[in-house]
Amino acid sequence: MFMNPNNSGFNKHTLNPDICLPSDHVPLIIEVGIKEENIDYTFQAIKKDSEEEEAFIRDIIKGIRNIDTSDLKNQADIQRCVTVLSTTFKDTWSIHSITKRITKHSKE
Repeated sequence: MFMNPNNSGFNKHTLNPDICLPSDHVPLIIEVGIKEENIDYTFQAIKKDSEEEEAFIRDIIKGIRNIDTSDLKNQADIQRCVTVLSTTFKDTWSIHSITKRITKHSKE
């Protein structure tokens, strides 16, 4: 294993020969420092059992019902329906979901 000795976040390591069992390899334990203030992640979500969830489901059902499947003759026709279905889910999710942000102050 190679570690950068100039990187303070990765230079805390120990060899642990007590847990090598019958192997001739010695486990190397590296402590990696992760700063909490660097946590900043966003994602889209819909709160369970909310009005937004009900509206999302209602619009998905409406979108699926509106897909014309009456004249599917070949692979291109099926692909067209799948594309419409995919777009329906994507657009409906965008309309009803909200952006949430995870930071160091967020609940676990």
